[in-house]
Amino acid sequence: KGLPDRRHLGGNFTPESVVGRWDGTVWVVGHSLGGMIGTILLDELRSVERLVSLEGNLVEADCGESLNVSRIAFDEFSSTYDRTNASVIASYKTSQSIVEWSRSSRLLGIFEACSKPKLLVVGGKSRFVSRPSQNQYLLP
Repeated sequence: KGLPDRRHLGGNFTPESVVGRWDGTVWVVGHSLGGMIGTILLDELRSVERLVSLEGNLVEADCGESLNVSRIAFDEFSSTYDRTNASVIASYKTSQSIVEWSRSSRLLGIFEACSKPKLLVVGGKSRFVSRPSQNQYLLP
C-alpha cells in the first residue's frame, strides 16, 4: 500500500502507528541509524520479518563520528554554526542518542538473539567493529 500520509498519523510516530498500517509482512532495510531502528523493529513487531542493516551500529565502537560528537559540549560542536539552527541541535542530539543506544549492548543482544532472517552488511574497508556471532543471511 505504500507509506501512510504523515498528516493522518497525528504526529504520533510509534512503530505500530506506521508499520501496523501495512497488510502482510515488512522487510526493513536501514543504514546506520536506520539499521539501529530496524533492529528494534525486528524485535518489537511481528509484522517485520526480515532486516538488512547496512552498518547499523550494534555496539559503542561502531559509532564513528557520533562518538566524537557525543564527547564534546554542544557549544564546541555548534561554534561554527548558528546556535538556533534546528538541524545543528538535531544532529548533536541524534549523535548522543546513537551512542547511548549502542553503548547499552541492547542492539547487539537483539540482533544475535532474534531468530528472524537478518543480514548485517559491512564495507570491506570500513572500521565497523560489530561482527555478531549469528549473522543470518537472507534466503529467497
